[in-house]
Amino acid sequence: MTDGMGSDGETGVVRAQFDWASVAPSTAVVETLAVATDREPTAMDPLYDVVDPDALDAFLRTDGTRTDAAATAVTFEMERREVVVRATGDVVVRAEE
Repeated sequence: MTDGMGSDGETGVVRAQFDWASVAPSTAVVETLAVATDREPTAMDPLYDVVDPDALDAFLRTDGTRTDAAATAVTFEMERREVVVRATGDVVVRAEE
C-alpha cells in the first residue's frame, strides 16, 4: 500500500512514497510503473527481465538503523521509463525524453 502517489501529467513524472515494512520495493516499482504507463501490471514486461526483484528488495529494505538511506538508490530503465527507487521508500518514474 502506498503512503502517497502523485503524477505530473506535463512532465510525465509519477512519484510515490511507500513503507518498506508494508510493501516490497519490487512490488512498489510494478505498482508505480502501472500508474505511469496506464497499464495493468500483468500487461507489462516482468520486472525480473530488468532487475532481480529479490536483490532489489534486500538492497533497499532497512531496519530503521541505516544512516545512509537517503543516499541509497537504484536507477534502471523499464517500460521506456527511468525508474529511481530509494531506501527511503520513494519511487520515481520518468518518461524517457
